[in-house]
Amino acid sequence: MESEIELHDAIVELNGIATVPDLYPLVVELGAVPSILELLAHENSDISVAVVNLLQVSLGQHVLSMLLFPIDLTSEFSRK
Repeated sequence: MESEIELHDAIVELNGIATVPDLYPLVVELGAVPSILELLAHENSDISVAVVNLLQVSLGQHVLSMLLFPIDLTSEFSRK
């Protein structure tokens, strides 16, 4: 349990990086993105929620919503 608390704290600390977009390439270079995304499926929901919050801060609510709930614009335009 202690390691999950440390993991949660580490994810929360990443919110500081999320506010500095110039550091995003470094996060990608270090290979952190796949690890962060894997944590979305963590059995501890607190970890998953912390990752969603991190993505929300990093990407903004609008972009995150589009990624989680994509819409097919081609079908929207073809109806008209």
